[in-house]
Amino acid sequence: MIKVNNVDELNKVVAIPDEAVKFLKEINQDTPCGKYYFGDTCYINLMNCDTHAIKFNDDNAAIMEAHNEYIDAQFLVSGEEKMLYGSRENMPVHKEYNPEKDVVFYCVKPYREICYKAGEAIVLPPEDAHQPNCCVNEPMTLKKAVVKIKA
Repeated sequence: MIKVNNVDELNKVVAIPDEAVKFLKEINQDTPCGKYYFGDTCYINLMNCDTHAIKFNDDNAAIMEAHNEYIDAQFLVSGEEKMLYGSRENMPVHKEYNPEKDVVFYCVKPYREICYKAGEAIVLPPEDAHQPNCCVNEPMTLKKAVVKIKA
């Protein structure tokens, strides 16, 4: 997991097509939600989502997602959120891999937390499981661009 402070730093951490960088810099509250494609190796899923309390299983392990095919770079357009993250190595599978959605869920314990706000991003390589959209203080609606870069 890597936290970056702006789009230019994000582009230094992970290679993003120039058109995607330009798009990220121009996003605002009025930009329509949806999937935006930038060549064969990158797309951005722009969405509104609500933050929530941390999700745990019965053993008090955090339920986290991970991806095999794509690096996730979650860029906040508005709001703030807490992201849980941890290594998925040797963690029990909570829900088997879905290749169509490139997602598998794990029960991760121990885990770490990081908070970030509008204009910042969190980069998550395939070896990191994560639970996005956790509330920092109070639940809120976020606008977020999830940049997916082929690993």
